[in-house]
Amino acid sequence: NRAIPGAVALLALLGSGAGVLEAQQWTFGNEIVVLRWTGFDVVGGCYQNRGMVPGAAVFGGRRILPGLSLVATARIHYALMDVDPSCARLFPSSGEGTYVFEVGENPLMHTFVATDLRAEYAPRLPWFTPMFAVGGGSIFWNGATAPYGLLAAGLQVYERPVKISLLAEHQRLGLKLDRVQQTFALDLLSGYLVPTSTTDLGYGRFWKSATLFALRFDFAVRTPRTRVDFELPARR
Repeated sequence: NRAIPGAVALLALLGSGAGVLEAQQWTFGNEIVVLRWTGFDVVGGCYQNRGMVPGAAVFGGRRILPGLSLVATARIHYALMDVDPSCARLFPSSGEGTYVFEVGENPLMHTFVATDLRAEYAPRLPWFTPMFAVGGGSIFWNGATAPYGLLAAGLQVYERPVKISLLAEHQRLGLKLDRVQQTFALDLLSGYLVPTSTTDLGYGRFWKSATLFALRFDFAVRTPRTRVDFELPARR
């Protein structure tokens, strides 16, 4: 049988290289983050259309190829202020007419949790190490979810004993909001615009942009792989 000599040769080749211990690198750490957004045009509060919310994150990752890692992140963001109830409705500033608004609460105005999974690439350079990432995740607030995609770039500024990096991340969030069509007319007595008719256009997913800035602290752990030795069966 010609397959037997080939199998024996393959086992011998594997056995000759099985004594080499190859390290797998795992990373874990934390981040201090700030998330900023503008131009959300969400009806429901004066402060909902632009703002900033701080937070903290923990992450863990595994290197799968030279320079390439898979990283899972969990963050919590803390609300800086409550929504001002006196700004419950935004009115158009361009005069009478019919307008379509996106109605609903902006989850970024509240304390919320976010998780994501990303692929990170960081080539090894003599001095500073750049990092690029792409991935996606979701925001969780008040029983609702808002998916998001992300593109990130960063720069390692210090390595020992802890790797410290600065990151900037662009996020594209899918908020579930209600669309409302309203017609406004000028009230001659007060001089203010007042709604004369309202039509509910139903819920939809609307994609808004936000930017996250992070100060990141990495710790690396090297775990040697288990050594496996192959032995050829003894001849009788």
